[in-house]
Amino acid sequence: SSESTPKEDIAITLSNIAFILRLKGQKETALEHYQQALAVYQRIPDKETETISMLNVMASLCKESKQFDNALKHLQFGLEISKRVFGESSKEIATLLNSIGIIYQEMHETSLAYSYYQNSIDITRSLFGDNSCEVATILKNVASVAKDCEDYRRSLTLYQRVLEIFKQYLGENHQEVAATLRNIAIIYRIKKDYRQASVFYERTLAISRQLFGEYHQDVAEILNDLGVVYHKQKDYALSVEHLVRALNTYKIIYGECVVEVAVILNNLAIILKEKKDYAGALSNFEQALRVYVHLFGEERKEVASITKNMAIVLKERQEPSQALAFFQRALGLTIRTSGEKSMEVADILTRIATIFIEQGSQDQAVEYYNQSLAIFQHNRDPLESSAKPHPGSSDPSSVVSSLIPLTSSLIPSGMVSFR
Repeated sequence: SSESTPKEDIAITLSNIAFILRLKGQKETALEHYQQALAVYQRIPDKETETISMLNVMASLCKESKQFDNALKHLQFGLEISKRVFGESSKEIATLLNSIGIIYQEMHETSLAYSYYQNSIDITRSLFGDNSCEVATILKNVASVAKDCEDYRRSLTLYQRVLEIFKQYLGENHQEVAATLRNIAIIYRIKKDYRQASVFYERTLAISRQLFGEYHQDVAEILNDLGVVYHKQKDYALSVEHLVRALNTYKIIYGECVVEVAVILNNLAIILKEKKDYAGALSNFEQALRVYVHLFGEERKEVASITKNMAIVLKERQEPSQALAFFQRALGLTIRTSGEKSMEVADILTRIATIFIEQGSQDQAVEYYNQSLAIFQHNRDPLESSAKPHPGSSDPSSVVSSLIPLTSSLIPSGMVSFR
């Protein structure tokens, strides 16, 4: 352009190409182009602001790619330049300190995360006051670190403070208010205070509906999580109602074949199994299984877990031959996906042995019990008495009954919550 130098035009063009590559998911190539643009900017006088901006973008891209050390390097370099350009106590410094805290939190370096967050809060308070949204945003991160450290009392206290600030400045029906209410609900769910969790999830749901309407991912996730906490309260009717609404919402938004649909189908199957609706449970497990296989193929832990759950349902339905076939299939999948010495393999071997006992095949039962015993001994804590029973073997007829939030790791043998 007429107001820029040829070097600056090169940097801008490289940056634009990097932006497009990032949108296309080509992160490594995008990072290379950003690096080239950065090198050009560093050779142009008075381009510190552009250099800082480029370093922030590169740090963000490295964070997305889990390259946390590189992200820190870029942010620390940006911090050095920013101190020279903006001074030690500027909002730009506070923002960078907060960003560095986020990276350390991702790296599970909680002490360093706390330190950077606190420094960011101190500067932000001096600039905007104690009750500003800017302070609340960083306090939210501190609350998250406290949750990661299982300091739930401190986390709740901080989230409640964040909630007060956001409600004061943003109003009752703002996205930040909904997100904070949801975080509070999650803490109560982790603390097993399911009544309080459901109260805060319901408040979150009401705001999210006002903001986004019925057919939005946030609404679907919260409906599922309400299904989880109502299940924990043994209110199966409300649990099923919310899960079905979550399922229908996801299907409308994304179609039949997404992971979230499989998760909710699994959750519904667990409730139906508990209600002894074995046909309904099997139907939902089968649908969840089809989604996982379609998306990821057969060789997945989720496929192995659902196959085992189907075997458990068949056994409870007094179909031992069918159950045995599914347990054998689950055994092969689990060995290939979790390893032959995993506790999941031992659990399935034990379940197979119980079927052989019921069928009068004692020799085969002993064979499978010996295999499971070898795994229990392999995994045993050397300080633990060999006579102590393994917690996983106490009830071979039971199925894992906890629902799983959708944002936690997917464990289809239990109910899933989204966060």
